[in-house]
Amino acid sequence: TIANSGDKPLEVKVVRVGCGCTIILYPKKKLEIAAGGSIEARFSFNTEGMEGDETKYIYIESNDPETPLLKLKLTTQVQRKQSAAIKRFLSWGLLTVAGAGLIDGINPCAFTVLVFFISF
Repeated sequence: TIANSGDKPLEVKVVRVGCGCTIILYPKKKLEIAAGGSIEARFSFNTEGMEGDETKYIYIESNDPETPLLKLKLTTQVQRKQSAAIKRFLSWGLLTVAGAGLIDGINPCAFTVLVFFISF
């Protein structure tokens, strides 16, 4: 929330974000907050490829004589997505799959053996 605690209208504009993983949803353009009023700023934060503590910054420009540029610090802890793999299958190492069958589907003397090596 961006609040105007002054007695005059406050013009605000989110000018930039610290990285491409943060997107400004609202306000996208300069707007005015009446004296005593407030707005809710909205941002989207893409955590793909991140893990652990993350800190990003958002910069807001205003006509406030004391703070014309405000640096907001966003902190979060990103937890890795849990894998759906079954643990007992993770230790198989090398698995051999063999199959035999008729080549032409008719002649029992014409057959082949297929061997696949699957590594986990």
